[in-house]
Amino acid sequence: MEIKCKFDTKIWMSGSHYTCVIEEQQVEPNQALKLIGEHQTGKTNDDVTAICFDTCSIIRIPKGLTKTFPNLTDLKICNSGLKVVRKEDFNDLKNLKLIYIDGNKIEFLPGDLFDYVKDIEIVWLDSNNIKFIEPD
Repeated sequence: MEIKCKFDTKIWMSGSHYTCVIEEQQVEPNQALKLIGEHQTGKTNDDVTAICFDTCSIIRIPKGLTKTFPNLTDLKICNSGLKVVRKEDFNDLKNLKLIYIDGNKIEFLPGDLFDYVKDIEIVWLDSNNIKFIEPD
């Protein structure tokens, strides 16, 4: 599935990041993403440390993001209708330091959600519909 993106340097809570920004698109679950966009001069996919889905339609966190961006440390999903997050969603995102999921529809957080992301420093889940968080 081809997804258009813009590449830009953004300031996040965790610092300055060369970021892949995806806006107002539908992201299908369980499909490999082919991200199409023009890098800034001298930059490549290896320089991308953050990805931002803003006002997209997302059912699940896309898989395989680190195949495209091997140095990804920050994930941001804003106002995209995300309802469910599971431990497995982070299986290939082991190097994440920041998870920012704001303005979505998450109601439940499993206790083992961050088992695969041992070095996580910042988790931001503001403006969701969280009703239950499992222990741990």
